Amino acid sequence: MRSSRVLFFLSLFIIFLLLNGGVSAQPVRFIPLPPTNIHCTAIQDCCYLQWEMPESNPGDPIPVGIKIFKDNELLDSIEPSTTFYYDMTVNCGLYEYWLTTVYLVSPGNFVESDTSNHVIVNIQFSVAPLPHTENWESCNFSYNHWYLSSPSPELLQITTNPGSTNCYCRFGSTISEDAADVTLTNFYMLTFLPMCSELVVSFDLKCRQTTASQDTFRLSVIDRNEVAFFISDIVSSTDTSWKHYTFAYPIIDQICERLRWTSVGAIGHLTAEWQLDNIFYFEHLYPATNLQVYQENNGNRLTWSATEYQSFNSQRKFHIIRYLNGDSITSLYTTDTTLYNSISQPWMYCYTVTTESNAWIYITPSDPTPLICADYTRIINHDRNIFMLSPNPVNNNLCIRYNGHKAELLLCDLTGQLVLKKSIPSSPTGEYRVNLPATLPDGLYLVRLIQPNNDQITRKLIISR
Repeated sequence: MRSSRVLFFLSLFIIFLLLNGGVSAQPVRFIPLPPTNIHCTAIQDCCYLQWEMPESNPGDPIPVGIKIFKDNELLDSIEPSTTFYYDMTVNCGLYEYWLTTVYLVSPGNFVESDTSNHVIVNIQFSVAPLPHTENWESCNFSYNHWYLSSPSPELLQITTNPGSTNCYCRFGSTISEDAADVTLTNFYMLTFLPMCSELVVSFDLKCRQTTASQDTFRLSVIDRNEVAFFISDIVSSTDTSWKHYTFAYPIIDQICERLRWTSVGAIGHLTAEWQLDNIFYFEHLYPATNLQVYQENNGNRLTWSATEYQSFNSQRKFHIIRYLNGDSITSLYTTDTTLYNSISQPWMYCYTVTTESNAWIYITPSDPTPLICADYTRIINHDRNIFMLSPNPVNNNLCIRYNGHKAELLLCDLTGQLVLKKSIPSSPTGEYRVNLPATLPDGLYLVRLIQPNNDQITRKLIISR
């Protein structure tokens, strides 16, 4: 009886095993792995993350997503096919990033890897690599410089744009009515130099209008919050030739800037095809103003005004070019708005001043100031002698006051050409009168007194009749 019971329960156990698939070995436990080889590059005001996906074995669950964490908070979830990410939400400071991989192990059942792999990056704002030129020589968008809206813009071949390579950027035509505006945005922030410069943008553009509607091609200068504070619109036309456009925008105080090109449909969808090429943008410093020069001891003192902004002044410098007799002979530099230039040769000195960047080499210098000339050519050892001209301005009769020995008087125009020469004798009264030729035109002249020891004293004289 007992053996019958054993056989009965054994039979039930065998039936149970058969119904449940029999005896199987314990499966190997799957370990979800995070992305590897994580790198982070600080580019201007953002972080550029790159990584590699973990290796998988046959039969492993497939990855269905990547989660990006910044400082213990979820930043974004992206597709597993992507191996890079731009974080545009940073300021100056230290940041830590973690990445995890999300796997689908069964329908509706997901597992996530740990956060063992991470990277730390220190963001320090710097000036963007300006100037920048983009003509898409390789027919590939440079992702270090551009954000694209999907599905356009796109790159196509071209052979008709003079000065172009073989590519241009096309903002496609006849897009479906529910399509959003097509945008192309440069990646870098363009400036951290408020109030000292202007942003200059140029590009080639061609429009191919397909209907009677007027679409708009818009260039916007936007801040980090996607707010546009400068907008320039170009309305579509039937002219199919390439045109060159240049826009200049003043830098706004404490605003970081990007450029965005947008193709905007006039009736809710795009009907015009825009072709964009040869983009060039740079930051141009404002020039110095009110350049003046006057005599000081044995030289020239130059002063000028400049746009002041505290965060830029320590990086600013001024390039002074000194011309002697029309030739550039000397470059002088200072970070101040004044400069003393010692004089050692008997001639007329002229100066221009250009504002430059002392450290931020990608910013283009300003235009030079108008040329200003100093009429003091040799001012050495003349303090003991009086040399005065009156009246000044003068009509015809010039009175010269000079208490030195016999000297020679030369009257020259601003080109250095001699127009009058007189001998000045010694005089008990120290005065000598000269009748100026009526043929001399009105204007500024230089009166040069050459003393017996060849020392020279030069004064400015204005003839006004």
